[in-house]
Amino acid sequence: MLYLTQDMILKIDLNRNKIVKSETPHDLKSAFIGGRGVNVKTLFDEVPPHTDAFSPRNVLIFGVGPLVGMGPGTGRINVTAKSPLTILGDSNAGGDWAPELRFAGYNYIMFVGRASTPVYLNIQDNDVQIKEAGNLWGLETWETEQRLKEQGEDVGIKVASIGPAGENLVRFACVKFGHRTAARCGLGAVMGSKNLKAIAVKGTNRKLEPSDSKTFSIAVREVVEKIDSTGLKLGIGGPGGGTYGILWSVHNEACMMFTRHMQSGYWEKASKLSPELFYERFKITRIGCYACPVRCTPYYEVPDGKCKGVLTKVEYGQIAPFSAAVDVADLSIALKAVEMADRLGVDAKSCGCSISFAMELFERGIIDENDVGFNLNWGDGAAMLRLIEMIATRRGFGNVLAEGEHRAASIIGKGAEKFDITVKGMEPHEPLRAQVGNALAQYVSSRGPDHLRGGCHVERDMSAEEAKRFLGYEDLVDSYSYEHKPNAVIFYEHIAALADMIGVCKFFTQWTSMHGIDADLIGRLVSAATGINMNSKDVLKAAERVVNVERAFLGREGVSRKDDYPPGREFEEPFSDGRHKGAKLDKKKYNLMLTKYYRLRGWNIKNGMPKKSKLRELGLNGSTSLLKNLANST
Repeated sequence: MLYLTQDMILKIDLNRNKIVKSETPHDLKSAFIGGRGVNVKTLFDEVPPHTDAFSPRNVLIFGVGPLVGMGPGTGRINVTAKSPLTILGDSNAGGDWAPELRFAGYNYIMFVGRASTPVYLNIQDNDVQIKEAGNLWGLETWETEQRLKEQGEDVGIKVASIGPAGENLVRFACVKFGHRTAARCGLGAVMGSKNLKAIAVKGTNRKLEPSDSKTFSIAVREVVEKIDSTGLKLGIGGPGGGTYGILWSVHNEACMMFTRHMQSGYWEKASKLSPELFYERFKITRIGCYACPVRCTPYYEVPDGKCKGVLTKVEYGQIAPFSAAVDVADLSIALKAVEMADRLGVDAKSCGCSISFAMELFERGIIDENDVGFNLNWGDGAAMLRLIEMIATRRGFGNVLAEGEHRAASIIGKGAEKFDITVKGMEPHEPLRAQVGNALAQYVSSRGPDHLRGGCHVERDMSAEEAKRFLGYEDLVDSYSYEHKPNAVIFYEHIAALADMIGVCKFFTQWTSMHGIDADLIGRLVSAATGINMNSKDVLKAAERVVNVERAFLGREGVSRKDDYPPGREFEEPFSDGRHKGAKLDKKKYNLMLTKYYRLRGWNIKNGMPKKSKLRELGLNGSTSLLKNLANST
């Protein structure tokens, strides 16, 4: 039976003001499924090695998986390009923009070149136009969305946009999809470098037909049952839920709170920003992505005080960088910072971490008031808010921090490099001195230290019996154990990749709970949706294929084994307080663990690159470009 939904690629040549439509190649879908998978293979093939991220030769891809718009939690999109901050730029976002793109008949938009003046892309089903955006340039993200809705006289259009940070090429600028964000890796700056302000989408095909409707319906019912069985609705979707509500205290107790530039993992002031206080004083409603039965994100408004009127949504990954990271214990100030990041279009994580880096340098006397323009002490909320705006507009010292922590350290000099804690150029998500498996997962991550590319949730979320049952080893629950962590990390990496490839929320998969959507169900969903027959082994092999292509991309850009280690702080500075007081990573054991991970992956243990035998096993040996720059990976 034929796949009835359209699966089209829009190629937008901004140099030539040219639009080309084509079908997504069948072999690309068979090997990489969709979303992140198709995106990264396209990036590898289309972008020459060592291309500057701001070059017109860089390619910017918006891609959705084959399940998007067809079931619960299927509102995800991946944005991919060579990153101006790290190396491989790939960021995932939710909301309702991705389904709208499918309703218009497209799965991928690939931008090449650079427009001579600001433009936006307008998609109305088959009518696709590159339009002038001079009147939008300089607007914040929310203003841009509102202006486009007014211009089109249609409040129903969905908008992806950048703010002033993207226009000013801030290396950690994000792409906003309404109140959702493709935050990490600086892909908003890539949009800005192409003079691309926004993409407005309206689709009228509200019913996407799977290849096998009956089988697909049965599989979707099983998805709903699994969501119910995991307790997501009562947990992260409950009245005190959301990632802020669920993770705040848990992370602090586990010494995973990014505190004062990761000098600590436990913040003694955490109770001042307790989720209970937030829900009592500020939360007004809860929002969710397309077709989501959980609706995990609280929407808030500050009702009084100096931040009165501040209004947006918040997640753990936004609030922590603007509070614990900079020692700001005023919740209303932290919420103001979250709103500013949203409106100006910066990644809250990298922004907050970069400011905390500057605060540590100020504390140590490496920079002073003459460098910054004002005092920059821990806990100074006003200084933090001032710096966020300076970063987005690249004014004064903000111009230095807009380069990201790694480049800023080189610019500042005077020993600042010693306190640079980035890996592969990106700021870490959290300290992991007491979380061995999560440390491996995050520091080998293909886009820099990041919890969304993999993880090792067994360390905190399972009993020894469950760990043995699902992953084969009881000792995986010991957060200090090194021996079998690579096995678990590889499992989580594949599940995370699959979620991004099909376009479903990771919370619904085994990335969160072993009772969530597994590879077998993913195979049945993909088969029924696309007509491409895939079982659990096939989809896992596709995920492994994606991980290896990402690694090959990193390899040709110069990444090697040395780039898979935590910052020195994780090895050298034991926690001074909290439940894991005294904890630090063991470098010798980490080194052995990394070697085991490479061996299990089929990668060269000296440089961490895929061996030719692994590429042959994955059916990638026919790709000449993948074999280039891997001469030593034998």
